[in-house]
Amino acid sequence: MIRILFIVVTATLLNISPIMAESPAAKLVKLQNGVNSVDFTGDGISDLIVMGRRDNFNAHGFDVVSFYIFTDDKEFSVKQWDIVPVMKKKGERLEITVGGGADCILHDFRLLAGSGKTAASLILADRKLINGYAESEAVTFTYFSLERNKEGIPGEPRYYFKQLRAVKSNAKYCDVGEAFQKELGIDSYRRTE
Repeated sequence: MIRILFIVVTATLLNISPIMAESPAAKLVKLQNGVNSVDFTGDGISDLIVMGRRDNFNAHGFDVVSFYIFTDDKEFSVKQWDIVPVMKKKGERLEITVGGGADCILHDFRLLAGSGKTAASLILADRKLINGYAESEAVTFTYFSLERNKEGIPGEPRYYFKQLRAVKSNAKYCDVGEAFQKELGIDSYRRTE
């Protein structure tokens, strides 16, 4: 109990994400447009992340991202790709979006891969559009943990990102990517090669 309190207090004082402090080995998942085969569950089996662009020929196109885990479950006689929804307090999303305007990105995410007993973590960052795309506002970071419906509870997905908490940034930002870097110490997930 004292160790966990120390981690959270230290992370708060150092202005870094408690999730990153709890899992210093957490690895940022790097992605590119298209189909990405990457083990984000930490089980040694490749999962899929699909990122496609919805262009509209102006500065406000956006990316749509969805997550998939291959299930080979002998107990339930299932062999299939399961979509991994993001379960927000206000409902379920089968995808997340990344977008904004020419000046700044208003919605983005970071996925930290799981390893062994540590679940994958998803962090969404959102800035409200109040006065314009080029304005600075507080950013809301929403934290999720990858969960598995081990009991096969009817109506729930096999895998899903469960919302843990939402936290406002300390400062105001135009671009949520800058907020990720300055507030949480997490760089971009986009592959540059």
